Amino acid sequence: MTIHPVGYVSTGCWESDALDAGQLVDWTNAEIVVSDLPPETAATASFAVYEQGAWVWYSDIHDVPDSESLKVKLTLNTANPAVTPSIESVIVSCGRLLCPLTDVPSGSSVECNWDGLEPNTTYYWQVIVSDGGLLTEGPEWAFTTRGTLLGDLDGDCDVDLADLAQLLGNYGMTSGASYEDGDLDEDGDVDLADLAALLAVYGTTCE
Repeated sequence: MTIHPVGYVSTGCWESDALDAGQLVDWTNAEIVVSDLPPETAATASFAVYEQGAWVWYSDIHDVPDSESLKVKLTLNTANPAVTPSIESVIVSCGRLLCPLTDVPSGSSVECNWDGLEPNTTYYWQVIVSDGGLLTEGPEWAFTTRGTLLGDLDGDCDVDLADLAQLLGNYGMTSGASYEDGDLDEDGDVDLADLAALLAVYGTTCE
């Protein structure tokens, strides 16, 4: 979620509107990124969640309980009296910034490694790009990690008839096959080698 405090200039406080996630969110994992602050300027954040009919403020995001809504208050201070602080944009990420890259040439490609993923878990990601003025958010994408049990194509922690049926339904694919299609050896097709690999572990479970 991105907040654009249009026209906010000078020291003092700025408070966002309520950010409604539509579901309970662990805000302690959130990150607040303030772009384009002048030198010798600091932005201090405090946070509020809606509890029992009122907004309750916290100075440390790690103290914020799970909530559907969050408010952010920024206090700007500068040690240089000749500087008028301003905020270009504020990014509130409910997860974490994976690859905060700077000075990326226009038209170039970038890569990002995402470590520590859990099996059988759905993750969401989004690309946010800024040129120092205009900030653009890409669509939100999702993917689900594979389970740790070989042959468990549907991710329910066992290798059973459903997994065998899933493989047989795609048997004969010669290219573009995924692991979920039954391509256990990940060579792009679903063939006898994949069927043999699944039958070898048929009946196994995660326990």
